[in-house]
Order: sequence, then C-alpha cells, then structure tokens
Amino acid sequence: MALVLLAGSFLAAFLAIALRLGATRWREAFLWAALGWGGWLVLSSELLSLAGGVSAIGVGIAWSIVLAASAAAAHWTFRKAKVATLQHSGGDPMVLGVALAAGLVLALIGVTALASPPNTWDSMTYHLPRVMHWMQRSAVSAYPTHIDRQVLIGPFAELGILHLRLLDGSDSHANLVQWFALLGSAIGASAVAGELGASPRGQAVAALAVVTIPMAVLQASSTQTDAVASLWLICAALLSIRLSRSPAPGWPAELALGAAVGLSFLTKQTGFLFVAPFVLLAVLAVRAKPLRVVRTGALVAAAALALNLGQFGRTWRATGSAIPPDLGTTVESISLGATFSNLVRNTALHLGTPWPRVNRPLERGARGLLEGLGIDPDDPGTTIVGQSFALPGLSRHEDNAGNGLHLLLAIGALAVLAWRRLLVWPRLGGAALPWAYALALGGAALLMSVLLRWQPWSSRLQLPLFIAACPFVGLALGRARSPLWTAGLLAVLLASAAPWVLRNSARPLLGPVSVLTTDWSARYFANRPELWEPFEAVVDQLASRRCGEVGWISGPDSWEYPLWVLLEQRLGRRPSVWHMEVKNATAHLEEKDRPPLCAVVLADQGDVEEVRVDGRSYHRAFSTGHLQLLWP
Repeated sequence: MALVLLAGSFLAAFLAIALRLGATRWREAFLWAALGWGGWLVLSSELLSLAGGVSAIGVGIAWSIVLAASAAAAHWTFRKAKVATLQHSGGDPMVLGVALAAGLVLALIGVTALASPPNTWDSMTYHLPRVMHWMQRSAVSAYPTHIDRQVLIGPFAELGILHLRLLDGSDSHANLVQWFALLGSAIGASAVAGELGASPRGQAVAALAVVTIPMAVLQASSTQTDAVASLWLICAALLSIRLSRSPAPGWPAELALGAAVGLSFLTKQTGFLFVAPFVLLAVLAVRAKPLRVVRTGALVAAAALALNLGQFGRTWRATGSAIPPDLGTTVESISLGATFSNLVRNTALHLGTPWPRVNRPLERGARGLLEGLGIDPDDPGTTIVGQSFALPGLSRHEDNAGNGLHLLLAIGALAVLAWRRLLVWPRLGGAALPWAYALALGGAALLMSVLLRWQPWSSRLQLPLFIAACPFVGLALGRARSPLWTAGLLAVLLASAAPWVLRNSARPLLGPVSVLTTDWSARYFANRPELWEPFEAVVDQLASRRCGEVGWISGPDSWEYPLWVLLEQRLGRRPSVWHMEVKNATAHLEEKDRPPLCAVVLADQGDVEEVRVDGRSYHRAFSTGHLQLLWP
C-alpha cells in the first residue's frame, strides 16, 4: 500500500513532467518530480495536522489525490505533446556498463535498506520517536520531550517516514527515504555533469562516483538525513545552472529553486549553508534588468519560507523564536584561525587508513601544522563539546566513515580541468560555468568551516559536498583519451566501494550477523547491543500486564524508539508514550487527552527508587542497567 501510493504518485508526476519537458530531459524531470513530491509531502502533512487528521486514512487520501491528478496530467500531456526520443550515447558500451554498475550498487544498498530495521543512533533517539509521537497525536505538533531535537530539528525526512509508516503499519520501509535520495542524487549529478559539458560517458561516471562514496553507501540504507539534504543540493545546483543560462527565467524554475532551498533547510539547518552559494550564483547570473534579479530572489525566498512556516511555528511555540537555539554546533567566534583549523580538521577526517602506523603521523602532522600557527586543535570554541581532534581509522560506520578516494578524485579532477583550461573566468554561463560551479562548491565548503564546530562526525555532514563534487569527476574522466585507463579507474571505484556495500558495520549484507539472517528485533540494537536485554526485559513486564500507556523520563540523548516498537509488537497495538517531568525549553507545552499511566520507564537516570508524576507515586519494580521500570 505504502509503496504503491507514494511511488506511484511520484512516477506519475515524473512521467507527466518528462512528457512536458521532452524525453531528452528525463533527469531534470526526475528532479522536478522529486521537488513536487517533497513539497506535497510537507503541505499535506501540515494541512492534515491542522485538522488532527495525520492518520493512515488522511495520508492515503492525500496521496490518492496526487496519483489521480498526476496520472491525468500524464495522459493529457501524452496526447498533446510531441514526445522526443531519448538521448543515447552513440553506441558507447562503456556508458551502459557504468550505468549497470551504478544500478547494481544501488540495488545491493536497497536490499540492505529493506532487510534491516532502522538502527542508527539518531534514529533511536529522535528520528523515529518523533514519528511515533506525531502518530500518537494525529498531528505534527510540538510536544514536551526530554530529547528536544525531536521538536527543534528540521523534520522533512521524518515526514517521509511518517507517511510510509502510516500506510505500511510498520517501519519496514523507513530506510527507503534515504535510498531514494541517493538514487535522485546520482541522477541529478549526472545531469549537472552534462550541463557542465561532460560527455555521456562522463555523465555516467558522475552517477557511479556518487553511489560509491562510502558515506553515501552507508547512509542510503539508514534513516539519517544527509543523503536527503544532498538531493536538494543537487536540485538547487541544476536549477541554478538553468537560471544562470536563461536570459528570462520563468517563475516555475524560480519557485522550484526556492523549493530546493526550503526543503534543504527543512531537512537539515546546515543544508542552507550548502545551497546558499548556488542560489547566489543563480541570482547574480540572471541576465536581465535589476527588477528581474529582485523578482528572482523574492520568489526563491517566498517558496523557501512557505515550506518552513509550519516548523517555524512549532519552534516558536517551543522556544519563543522561529529559529531554534544553537544546539552547540556553531563556533563561538569567527576568525581566520578558527576557519583554517576547521578546514584542516575536516579534511583530515577523510585521510584515515586501516594502518595505525600511517594514521598516527598524519594526525601528528595536522596537529603540528595548527600548533605551529598558534592554533589549538582542541579549542572548545571550535570543537563540539566533549570531543578533541583525532584522526579516525578506516571506518565502515555511517557516523564517521571517510571518503578519502573521492576526496582525491575531486581534487585531481579540478586540477586536470584547470590544467586543460576548462575552468575559465570570463562570464557566468557557457564555458565559464564549470568555474562558477567550482566557486559555489568551494563557498559551501568554506561556509561550513567558518560557522560549524568541528566534530568527529563532520564527515557525515559533508556528504552533500562530496555528491556535488562528483560532476567534476565525470567531466574530467569523460575526457580521458584512454578508455582502458578510465575503465581501470572505474574498476577501482567499484572495488573500493565493496567493503561499505557488503560489510556495513551496522547493517552488513555478508558475515555472521548479516541482515539477511539475523533476528529483526536484534538489528535495532546493532549499534548498542548492550541495550537489547534491558529493553526486552522492560517490554516483557509491560506486556505481561497489558500496559500500553507509559510515562518516559530520560536524558537528552537516550534511546527511546525500541520501547515503542518492541511494545507494539508484544501488545499487537501501538502504545502511548508520554514524556514526563521535562525540564528543557519544551516543558511548557501542553499535553491534551493524556490517559492515566500504568507505568513509568526511566532511561539513563541513575538509581531511582520512586518518582511522583501527576500527583501519583511510582515505585521501582526492577532495574536493568540503563532502564528502570516503576509501577504505581
């Protein structure tokens, strides 16, 4: 049901747009359809929320409308339009081979995504719990929570999971949101490469480069959000190129660029840092009267703001400000030294190798470089709280995997293009477009280092930058004179991606704990196996008394989702979980229609004998490590 409605509505919209634009622009049509699909996801969620109708029926009706309208539009367009023939590569077998290789990688990642439940740390603390709270309230409203990221962080990716879960009745398709985003990013990167001047072979190479980025491979089978943010960046990049080349861009393209900006911010607030330079490129490159430039900027801003109004309202209700407070991720002060330190440390995250003897000198070198300039590599003003700079080893985990090979490929591609004078300056558009695109990409990377604190997980945040750099890889390799040299490098790309595709630390396809053979419930705890038995013990006790109305008291980063999903499995119905005794900025939010609680569960609260909630005392029945269960 879920995939039929959501995928069917997207494909119908894609077909209608592709028929309108012409089959030769099918990749652009895919991105337009993704923007429309994303916009409707937000709009329908907000409208249903206002009526308290966020339910399987409400969501089903919303997507049925889109499916019917898109199918009708496709039928009408097919009858009226002159359909162009598909572009082909002129018989180049390498294009087909590269496309099939990229498809194989995507298929294997898709198997992983479907065979594993969501198990990312952030999924357990706030991505998935917020979905359950929305379902409990039949609205995407703000609510009191110990884990304030459930309310304050941009919700777009979780809205996609919400609709899938309501229609499907489980979380079995939750990982597909990120997988679809990687598919769209690969298609978009190949389209951008074509706009920059890459041959059909180069365009296919750009797509393969995207799907072999280690961090992209790992995240595309998870419920993280960086692949989704990457999709909107690629959309913004392609639309910026289109606008920069058009003497009189039409309002649909300007609104679409605004949608890409808005969806990027709604997915991750850091996403705005990446799309902003590309939007600036588009606005400045509009070759028209000054009023036209103002109109373009206004339409972009209006569309972006409209998509974020609901979240701004929820944040205002929770904190008194439309923009959420700093969650400890921005630097204390901006300076050249802080920016250079972040650039060096962010780059170093991708240089880890499997050999400590290599990693230690690299780390000492990075530290020595900064300390020689009088910069503290562990400066608390530029480093996330509680962390210090260290060079990671070669990782197969989605939190800190580096993209060393792709970093070298991107730098090498830019060097080759500059050497061949393909990066030229004279004007925006035309031959100078690759140079302008490189400036926008560099500006995005610089903004990240200027504003965001370094953290061991920064490589995850950098994924959109790596995906946006892949068109340069395609542009450079597509011009290689020796097909054998190109084929060899592509083989290296595929071989290098195999460990991340097949041996994902949290969701391996192969090995003794393969997602194809291990227990589904056990896979929730792949990142914290020590929590499986405590949650099972608590859920067993709750299920034995048919207790489904539970109070929850936890720390700001405690795992919550396993309580929801395991108790739902045992009870055969969705439980109610309510955060009690909240002390942060969301504490003042009101709860309506809360039923009497039959138990209280404490997570990461130390040794507690008794709590008093709603004037009623709850006494500890037993403690299981991180969790405690209290009965009234």
